[in-house]
Amino acid sequence: MDGATKSFEVSVIAYPAGSVDLMFLCDGARFKRLPATPFIDGSLVVLRGGTEFDRTKRIAEYGTHGASTCFCGLDKVFACQVFAHGVMSLAPANFREGDLLVIEAAAAEVDEFRDQLTGYRRAQQAQRDSGN
Repeated sequence: MDGATKSFEVSVIAYPAGSVDLMFLCDGARFKRLPATPFIDGSLVVLRGGTEFDRTKRIAEYGTHGASTCFCGLDKVFACQVFAHGVMSLAPANFREGDLLVIEAAAAEVDEFRDQLTGYRRAQQAQRDSGN
């Protein structure tokens, strides 16, 4: 990866609190999918209980027919699953409550992703404020 990089954290939470349903949380926004595309050539580390549980070998184009950007090599997260070599997006259900995902990627891509989360968080707040 050329140029400046940034890292940020995504938490895996139960939502609503006490629920068995999991969501990602970052910058106050809750979401259910984390795409690989914004983080090409970056890295992702999964912390469980404060220690490294798994990490990508790379975030890169993967596949031979219509290759897509994928998180590659999360062998422990996807143990015993044939698609572990490359997944285009991650879901909270792939993890445990309390897991922390640390992503490092090109600074501009991280900033753009976090700006999108800010917009998403504002929309979530507006929906809550309207009572819907």
